[in-house]
Amino acid sequence: MRERISQAIYLPAILFGFAYLTSPYHSYLPDSLSPIFEQGSYWALALMMIIALLFNRAKILQLAIIVVLVHYLRSTELSHPFWGLCLTLLIPINLALISAYQERSVNSVASLFRFSLIAAQVLFVFYSIDKLNHEQLNLVMDWIRYPLFTSHTAWPSLLPQSQIAFFVAVLSLGFIFVITIKRDNPISQSVLGTTLGCYLLLFVDFPSNENIDGALTMAMVLLIANGLFRDYYNMAYKDELTGLPQRRALNEHLLSLGNKYSLAMLDIDFFKKFNDTHGHDIGDQVLQMVAGRIGMVQGGGKAYRYGGEEFTIVFPGKDAEHAAYNLELVRKSIEEYEMVVREEEREDEQAKNAQKSRKKGSFRQAKKTVSVTISIGVADKKQRSEQPDDVLKRADTALYQAKKTGRNKVTLD
Repeated sequence: MRERISQAIYLPAILFGFAYLTSPYHSYLPDSLSPIFEQGSYWALALMMIIALLFNRAKILQLAIIVVLVHYLRSTELSHPFWGLCLTLLIPINLALISAYQERSVNSVASLFRFSLIAAQVLFVFYSIDKLNHEQLNLVMDWIRYPLFTSHTAWPSLLPQSQIAFFVAVLSLGFIFVITIKRDNPISQSVLGTTLGCYLLLFVDFPSNENIDGALTMAMVLLIANGLFRDYYNMAYKDELTGLPQRRALNEHLLSLGNKYSLAMLDIDFFKKFNDTHGHDIGDQVLQMVAGRIGMVQGGGKAYRYGGEEFTIVFPGKDAEHAAYNLELVRKSIEEYEMVVREEEREDEQAKNAQKSRKKGSFRQAKKTVSVTISIGVADKKQRSEQPDDVLKRADTALYQAKKTGRNKVTLD
């Protein structure tokens, strides 16, 4: 939990802090660089939108559109305060919606509806300004600003002028924070960081003679780009089920190895039979458990999912004996681990149980434990001309020997 929070908060804090602390020094930059903070933000956001389209990431595209609106709100003299007041109220709501959305392709019906929703809000604000008279607009603005108190004098001056916008912003931020911790993915973290940046621009009055607005917007662009590229990296290099790096990442790591290294091939014993007995859902849980234990290997090892129930561990700069010692610890931890699973009740049993009150402790009866073992083969580079693929084949041969001679053991080539 602490690691999830730190990943979501530290990078925005660093980027926004750097943007704020360096803003007084913008005046020392050459005049030729001043447009970077005025127009550069729009160009950076436009580039981010193009990349989001190429990567087919609708949430990133929607996020960039929201940042464009916020930046425009801060950098433009608006014709009517109703426009700014509505954006201050609607932007936190839209950020919360983007956070809650499941990712869809840009041209999907769901994404097109979401883009239409944003456009409809902007058109509604312009329509209201054009069609409502001055008195009607002031009435609506007063309700948005002070629904809880009789006048603005009762509202603390340190808080935003709109009471309802402030409370909506707080609730939206809390909702986004919960979603970020729950999903724990780069896109959600980008939404949270971008939300914090939008709030700084919406609710904080920075000195007008500094380029802090443009600097904060550029920081948000970096946060969005970071989330997009990290998400793409996870898609390309991480296994979705186990969270371990997958075959492509392994192949790239093998190309970077030096003249001394060890490779291990690991396999879950009787996994096909286990799946046939307990079902693929429990089999997936076992794969996740085994991957988690393998991923904690000591001794400088790096774990990968090779495919199916097979895993590979790379030990750069280590010999086979060193690798085997640490792999034996992993093998024991998996052998001794009993994973608790819940058996699915049949429909007729569920109907009967729904009519009866649950007895104290009866939830324990619905659970059982399963355990598995793994076999491991290890090989290290012996000849200077030997390639990583050759060492991997020898490790696979050692794994076959471990299975042939009883399983649940570590065998050296």
